[in-house]
Amino acid sequence: MIYFAEMKRLFIVIIFFISYCFSAQTQRFLFEFSYKLDSTAEHKEKENYILDVTSKEVKFYPQEFISIDSLNKISRELTKIALPNGFNTIVKRKLNSSINDNYGFSNGKYYKFETTDTIEW
Repeated sequence: MIYFAEMKRLFIVIIFFISYCFSAQTQRFLFEFSYKLDSTAEHKEKENYILDVTSKEVKFYPQEFISIDSLNKISRELTKIALPNGFNTIVKRKLNSSINDNYGFSNGKYYKFETTDTIEW
């Protein structure tokens, strides 16, 4: 009888641990993003963007940032830093919020600005 109670307790702990692990995961979606830098241009630029959704926030950034981040982690010892090309805007917001933190890269500098984008369904 004692053995059964211990097994039941262990089973409950394992179930809670597994459910915690699944709720802590990031859901990642890939989007093809096309845009024109000049509205009169005929050619559209295309980039793959990543949408990461966690339990606390949402991030939208170019797929290139994943490889750049990996290169920068490897090259820290070599004191070389890979820089992004193209549109390079990261949008981050807390879940269920309409306030965005926008991060941009231009002329060798990073900028952060806040926008409010309310979504009405």
